[in-house]
Amino acid sequence: MPELGPAFAAALLVGVAVTAHNNSRLCMATFDNVSLPGWPNLLPPPAPSALMAAAGTGRVDLAWPAATNAVSYNVKRATLNGGPYVFLANVTATNYTDTDLTNGTTYYYVVSATNGFGEGAERVRARLSQRALHRLTHYILQTSS
Repeated sequence: MPELGPAFAAALLVGVAVTAHNNSRLCMATFDNVSLPGWPNLLPPPAPSALMAAAGTGRVDLAWPAATNAVSYNVKRATLNGGPYVFLANVTATNYTDTDLTNGTTYYYVVSATNGFGEGAERVRARLSQRALHRLTHYILQTSS
């Protein structure tokens, strides 16, 4: 299978020849959803289907299932629902630990999958609120798509 990098993917053109032999007029055709046998999917990957989070003192452990055709994942965080989200890391694993957090602050997370053709949608979100009470940490987690 050929290896494609991001620079080549932006310039990849697929040609299909269409001819008509009934007269000399120009014939036009439009094609969409063209696939190339033996070539990888030429689209960014979808978002992971879920995002799990566990709170600890000053930290949040995130985990998610692998997304189809993903090479790595972008993890972002915000303190407001809907962002703006700040880029934290690009990881190849399906988990990430965010540290140096303030207990009592609500954090919102998004994870998007990436490959050589771009970054997929940020549809997976988690809301986590931490409260430290007598060495016990409570958390609230919501996922949405």
